[in-house]
Amino acid sequence: MDVAQLKNQARMELMKSKEDSVDSILEEAKNKLADVAQDRTKYAQIMELLLIQGLLALLEPTVTIRCKETDSCLVETILPRVLDAYESITGAPVDLKIDDTNLEPQCAGGVELSAQGGQLYLSNTLESRLDLLAWQARPEIRDILFGRNPNRMFAD
Repeated sequence: MDVAQLKNQARMELMKSKEDSVDSILEEAKNKLADVAQDRTKYAQIMELLLIQGLLALLEPTVTIRCKETDSCLVETILPRVLDAYESITGAPVDLKIDDTNLEPQCAGGVELSAQGGQLYLSNTLESRLDLLAWQARPEIRDILFGRNPNRMFAD
């Protein structure tokens, strides 16, 4: 092997090691998601905001909510506040139904919303929110951990 190939191989190994570090941090965050539901007051606020955000994203007159079986009572409790908030923002009512099918027990929490017989679907679970955040913040996470790459003109 010549020097250029060895340099390239070393560079690729370093990049892989950095990506593995970022992935392990994100995996650790995912493992801690279940702790969010332990503080029921804070979790109720989060669920309320997730529902309102999901309803505003769909803007449908009839929406079905899926949640964990353990969150069903919580969702029923916060529905009046969610409905009031949605109507005050949009000026339109929404008919909400809690689905008989629940999210998997290993899900950390959150909701899935569907409309138009399942043709419109929005996942607002804690895992899906973390995945979205991880995808959007990956360049910043790399910069924090390893410093800014001087060879990059743009952040992705």
